[in-house]
Parts: sequence; C-alpha cells; structure tokens
Amino acid sequence: AVVGYSCALLLCVALRALYKAQGLSAEEILSRVKKGVKNGSIILFHNNSDAIAEALPLVLAYLKNQGYETVGLSELILKEDYEIDNNGIQHAEPRR
Repeated sequence: AVVGYSCALLLCVALRALYKAQGLSAEEILSRVKKGVKNGSIILFHNNSDAIAEALPLVLAYLKNQGYETVGLSELILKEDYEIDNNGIQHAEPRR
C-alpha cells in the first residue's frame, strides 16, 4: 500500500518497523505503521508473518481515517523526463 503522494520517490522507502514482522500480532504491526507513517511513505508488507493478512485491513482503515490516500506504486514513479540524484530521489526534469 502506498501512502500519500510523492513523485520524489524512486526507491522503496519501506517502513523499517515492518522489516521483521515475524511473530508480531496484527495490532503490533498496526502500531508500528502508526509510529512511522508520513506523507509519501511506502508500506511494504512481506509475507513473513502469520498476522500480515489480519493486519492489512486494520492498516488500510487507519490510513483512510487519517486522511491518507492509497495509490499504486506506478502512480508515484515518473516514467520519462526524469533524473535520479545521488540520494535515489527522482526529479521531474533533469537538473542542469
């Protein structure tokens, strides 16, 4: 699920809190999302926890209630006329 909207993203800025979700409950996963989410965040769910399927609807409901919009990753990445800087940030027009 992608949160917010930012064309400045090229690489996945996954919430590191979810990196090791194995053994976490759905509520613990939701708590980690709440602590780390901000506009432009990309939440990457790996299938490494029994609670991921249970957590996903909780996370999506929370994000919607907070006013975030979920969009596909393809909507965040520019497909032409862009440059990637040394920080991995995609810019709409090549900077000279």
